Amino acid sequence: MIVEENTSPEGIRANVQALEQRGDRTKIAASWLVIAGADALAPAHEALADPNSPDEAKIALLQILGEIGDPRSVQPVTRFTRGNTENRTYLGAGLRALALMPPSEETLNFARELLEAERATLMKQQALVYLALVREPLGAEIARAFSTPATEPDVRVAALFLAARLGDDEARPDIIKMLQTTEDRSYRDVLLRALAELSTPEALDAFGETNPSLRSPATFRKLQPLVVFRHADGDRKLEAARHLVASGFDWDRREAVRFLVEEGHTDVLYGFLQPGTFSGQPLLKTILYSPRGVQIFAQIRRMGYRVDETSDGLELTPPRSSE
Repeated sequence: MIVEENTSPEGIRANVQALEQRGDRTKIAASWLVIAGADALAPAHEALADPNSPDEAKIALLQILGEIGDPRSVQPVTRFTRGNTENRTYLGAGLRALALMPPSEETLNFARELLEAERATLMKQQALVYLALVREPLGAEIARAFSTPATEPDVRVAALFLAARLGDDEARPDIIKMLQTTEDRSYRDVLLRALAELSTPEALDAFGETNPSLRSPATFRKLQPLVVFRHADGDRKLEAARHLVASGFDWDRREAVRFLVEEGHTDVLYGFLQPGTFSGQPLLKTILYSPRGVQIFAQIRRMGYRVDETSDGLELTPPRSSE
């Protein structure tokens, strides 16, 4: 009953309205809207465009629409974000939501607009991060143009991150040099991630040994399993994927989930979607009790799969062939 109530048209509208509140009720409402998926798009788009919706609700709506990842949200999210480019929170949340949707000419044009804005450091920075998250191949030349020493630091760090995400090893010396000289913690976190994109586990460990002050931050420790995952195979890769799902950064968790789904290791994901305490209850209810359940479920569905629960665990129905 609780599933039917929350995914019905009336339940969806009630959960959209609940986003204007604060606390646990808002978190649960957001989770149900992600589970409702495509059925939640129209009321979510309407609330996002409503000038009377409070800031907290709009930020939550952007996150929800990103997790649903439906291409029909590209236009309303782009329109909203374009109208709020000077608001750091809205701009960042909007571009992160778009990064979870299929890249399109519209989103790439929007990124170009931000990069061309005069004296708009924030817009350039966030556009570069968006291009990095979607690994836009056309971003290689852009990364080089914005990663020169003369570029303002906020933008340069984002450009180096983009270069690293695109596998440009020529950016490594600049990343290391800036890592060793900057005192800005936020810069170090992004630069460490950029270095991880270009490193083997051995190379990253060696860097940590020679730069002990950078080895201790939580960011470095959480990136090591990601690098292991990307370079491992067999049982070691499977265990690294499990580790990332359990305690990795959000973007890394999604990457691990993609691997587990594509390689048929749904048994690993089942334990995260249905914690043992709630075994036997409907899957769409139990994932609410897992700290990562809704995000894992959303990633599986964003890949085009339908998720069903059987007596043997999870059954994923793959996307239909386009042929």
